[in-house]
Amino acid sequence: MSLENSVREAMSEPWDLEGVLRNELIQLWDDLDTARRNAINGVWSIQCDNIVYRITLLTHNGGGVVEWGEVSVDLLIDGTYQRVYDAMNPWLETPQVDMDRVYETYKAIYGYDYEEQA
Repeated sequence: MSLENSVREAMSEPWDLEGVLRNELIQLWDDLDTARRNAINGVWSIQCDNIVYRITLLTHNGGGVVEWGEVSVDLLIDGTYQRVYDAMNPWLETPQVDMDRVYETYKAIYGYDYEEQA
């Protein structure tokens, strides 16, 4: 797809700011997962800080909470998802995460328990 076609397609979509915010937030969580994997120390970087800033900005200004099922298992299993929302307290309650399902999903993806690799 060309640049012009991408712009034309986006311009033809019905205007839905809430949907745009939601989709952007989901993408930002994916970007955070990628940025963490690309960090020099493998854990965190300035790029991660910038993405968390944007997640917080959009969440606080109408995007709402992205449900844990739409976020990478790697961000859930080590608590990054939860810590981001914890930091938004008191104006936002941290979503509950079904950690049993997270551990099951992790094992299904990677073939071993999370605790085994720690």
